[in-house]
Amino acid sequence: MKEGLRIVATYQCNRNCKFCYQASKESPYLDTETLKKCLDYLKFTKNFIPIYVTIQGGEVTIDMEKLREIAKLVDYYYPQVFRKSITSNGDADVNDYESLALYGITHLSFSLHGKNKKLEDKLKYLAKSGFFTVRVNCFAHQSLENLRYVYDFCASNKIQLTFCEDLRNKIVEDVTDKIVRFVVGYSDAEIIRHKFQHIIIDNKRKFRCWIYKHLDSYDYNNYIILPTGKIVDNFDLVIQSKL
Repeated sequence: MKEGLRIVATYQCNRNCKFCYQASKESPYLDTETLKKCLDYLKFTKNFIPIYVTIQGGEVTIDMEKLREIAKLVDYYYPQVFRKSITSNGDADVNDYESLALYGITHLSFSLHGKNKKLEDKLKYLAKSGFFTVRVNCFAHQSLENLRYVYDFCASNKIQLTFCEDLRNKIVEDVTDKIVRFVVGYSDAEIIRHKFQHIIIDNKRKFRCWIYKHLDSYDYNNYIILPTGKIVDNFDLVIQSKL
């Protein structure tokens, strides 16, 4: 039984991050008529009700009007689903992010990989707004200084944090050890190990963070709607042409 629904609204993006697994930004932006057909099929033919819905890219905020239309449609089909999230690089205006609460979005995930005051101010504002759970995704394979900075920022502001592995580097144990010893700051932090992620619990600061484990298989138990309207059920099909 699938648990989640991921909507890859577009592969278009305004950045060119070195760690991104996406090789091409050539893509349409998923239109609402195509999305309706996909949601009709999943809900009424497959009888599928997700536990959570994630809308991601590319960068979904490059067309805020279309993003709002997608979020509104998802909320119409699945009003009972509490966790509806957007993944973004954080470049959009803070008011645009805040407006997504009107369309059923409950969680916002942003990329933060070091000191970035402009984005940090947005994150703190949105986290304090009361409308969203805010999460940071931080690239794990970089300097300890940057990792520690992001960790301290999130811990201090009670913002959720995920350290993301490089898809080309499968040595997750080394990353976990590095983060516990040099970022959290002490070696006896509690580690809960799961198939796709490790959870690090910092009891001294009453904070926890996640480390995603990128394995050879990306079956995260999701249905995935691609920008073309194709429905797939394995994330391998999303990333394999981009490595």
